[in-house]
Amino acid sequence: MKAICRIAKLHQKSQLGGMNAHNERTRETPNANPELTPANKTIIGSGDIVQDWEKRIEELGIEKIRKNGVIAVDHLFSASPEFFENRTPENGLPFDKEKLNEWVKSTNKFLVETYGKNVISSTVHVDEKTPHIHAMVIPAVNGKLNAREIFGGKEKMRDLQDRYHQSVRHLGLDRGVKGSTAKHEKVQKYYTRVNEFEPLQPKL
Repeated sequence: MKAICRIAKLHQKSQLGGMNAHNERTRETPNANPELTPANKTIIGSGDIVQDWEKRIEELGIEKIRKNGVIAVDHLFSASPEFFENRTPENGLPFDKEKLNEWVKSTNKFLVETYGKNVISSTVHVDEKTPHIHAMVIPAVNGKLNAREIFGGKEKMRDLQDRYHQSVRHLGLDRGVKGSTAKHEKVQKYYTRVNEFEPLQPKL
């Protein structure tokens, strides 16, 4: 069973709004089960990503934003579907609630320890095929937006994968295969459908 961590870079506020609509289910999500949607939960943030982004940008004192620069980075965390499998379905849930809660706790701890207050949103979705977390991070370095400094290059992405795996390995999750050339087309199509994001970083 594998731990999953992928990112997508956002360049416009409209993309933040689109992601918020997806997270809060205020726009149609064809593959979501409406009976499970009430179990989705926002762990970090007010439920308004644009508002939370603006507030944090003001706190950081960032006044100038480069045209077409990266204003936020969406993180998608999940795991192999069998990790969440419910072996006692009498409770009516298709996922193991206790195991899900431990994974959510560990993942959000990793987010806060890694990015601090620059994590402006973290939402758990359990109404799609596999439970997952969307977390929005402002890539701020020394009072400036600098996604390249944090996420630029294969080495930094490998390090992100390594550190995330270390944070959830106690749950029995393995790291993805290093050097994999998988393109994760399903996830790429998902992001395109949600908000025309640029292609995801490949899994490293």
